[in-house]
Amino acid sequence: MVFPDNSARNKNNGGYELQFREKTGGASAAIYPSDYISESPEFPVLFPETWIRLKRSGDNFAAFSRTGEEEWKLFAAHHLKLNTTIQLGLAVTAHHNDETVLAFFKDLTLT
Repeated sequence: MVFPDNSARNKNNGGYELQFREKTGGASAAIYPSDYISESPEFPVLFPETWIRLKRSGDNFAAFSRTGEEEWKLFAAHHLKLNTTIQLGLAVTAHHNDETVLAFFKDLTLT
């Protein structure tokens, strides 16, 4: 997931984290980039030039980011046993009941 800015939050000085659930209906957890104290962040959010990629290889998931034309950089990885076929979706949330958020998705590719 990507946040709207580089504000410090949790163990994250940039705007990225890999969220997952170990079991259906379970609590979600997050993995942050290993370097979460550098200033400026190693994984900065620079909208609108902010891109994310999730790669699955068997039960291994890798999360990448990039800004502009730079190369993809791995920011988190996790091993999670899932069925061979999964459902994929995009979500947007404000995390506050009295706020709304607007997001744009483009250049979506599934391979």
